[in-house]
Amino acid sequence: MTYAEDEAIRILQWLITGEVAAGQSLAVELPFLNVQRKADIVVAGANRLSAIEIKGPRDNFKRLAQQLADYQTMFLDVSLAVPVKHLATARSLTPTAVGLILLSDQDVTWIRRPRIRSRLKAAEAASWLSSKDLAQLLGASTVRAGGLEEGRRKAAEIFSAKKITNIALERISSRINERFFAFQRELGSRVNLDDLQMLSLQGKIRT
Repeated sequence: MTYAEDEAIRILQWLITGEVAAGQSLAVELPFLNVQRKADIVVAGANRLSAIEIKGPRDNFKRLAQQLADYQTMFLDVSLAVPVKHLATARSLTPTAVGLILLSDQDVTWIRRPRIRSRLKAAEAASWLSSKDLAQLLGASTVRAGGLEEGRRKAAEIFSAKKITNIALERISSRINERFFAFQRELGSRVNLDDLQMLSLQGKIRT
């Protein structure tokens, strides 16, 4: 098992024992921004879209600013999980809106909880939608004629930010629910590597 996998397993164990509410689901390596980025861990539900970026003992912070900016564009709240050796650096480099999670030898704890937005911007929310989603909203012929990106642009114009955020959250949840339910069925007393891999969504999630 790699350091990254071990840290992700620890965070998943922590999340399922008190940080994930009924009706919410978990995903690992969730693609976003047209699959240009992957969120290490995501919690999604009807009113939640949380991302956690993990930095292990061997990781550096060279790309952190851009990573967090991308996360903050596409998620309602963002947190950074770090070991003790990186905590001071994480404090100095992260905006106060970003949560901080400490991965100590003993446990996983909040250092700072994230600031939570109530909605995404309309264009941000629309970028989570697939061609199938847009066809249901705009009509299949409209999406065929204009293509995916034009469909997203039109959806962002037609629907309010609140409405399209709610649609995006429902669609994201529906995409990850099946794997999460399988994870719950197979879960033993502790999260293990097989459980982690079951939650992984490294491929495209849009259809």
